[in-house]
Amino acid sequence: MEPRGKPWWQLTNTPTMALFLGWFWLVIGVAQTTLAAFDDDGGGARRAVRLALAVLTVLLGLGYLASAFAHRRRTRDEQR
Repeated sequence: MEPRGKPWWQLTNTPTMALFLGWFWLVIGVAQTTLAAFDDDGGGARRAVRLALAVLTVLLGLGYLASAFAHRRRTRDEQR
């Protein structure tokens, strides 16, 4: 049997890097949300773009975090 390759959902090679990238994108998304909520300057289009970026970066961060936890769980199960 061939060794299993990297699964399609695994975004990075190590869980540590995925955790770092996940928290990074999550913080960026929360910052974008905060800026959109308290932005008095600019119209509706600017706020809409900022909120769209916030949603995308939060989803990206959550994807990296899910990948990190799944990768960590997978490697822990293989060691048993």
